[in-house]
Amino acid sequence: MIRTFCTLALILLLFNSCGDDDNNDNEIQQEAAETTDKNLFSLWRRSDGDTLDLRGSDFNRSRSTNIVFDLGSSCRCFFKILGSQTSGTFSYSSCSWNFDGPGDPGCFQQNGTSTYRKSGNFLRLSCDLFHRPVTCGQYN
Repeated sequence: MIRTFCTLALILLLFNSCGDDDNNDNEIQQEAAETTDKNLFSLWRRSDGDTLDLRGSDFNRSRSTNIVFDLGSSCRCFFKILGSQTSGTFSYSSCSWNFDGPGDPGCFQQNGTSTYRKSGNFLRLSCDLFHRPVTCGQYN
């Protein structure tokens, strides 16, 4: 009787330890999905090194930001996002020169609205013919 009990216990232990790891696989897949779908309100980098910091932002809320140009001049603008995590519009308003660098880099030209699209770890800010902010392009 004890032998039978020990044999059954050993068999159950082996089956349990060699069982299907579906739960573990699901957790790994979920973690991979989370790391490949970056939150819109993150720090984004363009291939040329420029950054777009959306941390602390939220939908339909204006936030003050600086746009820094390569010669050292910068603009102070209000930035607003309307839409969802995957697509929508962004706008710059009240852009003005910070009185730094060699001169006004054309801050007024940053005012306007364009679209964005986010897929996974990539964010694309589109430019149209009338609104060409320096932040246009693809980020990751």
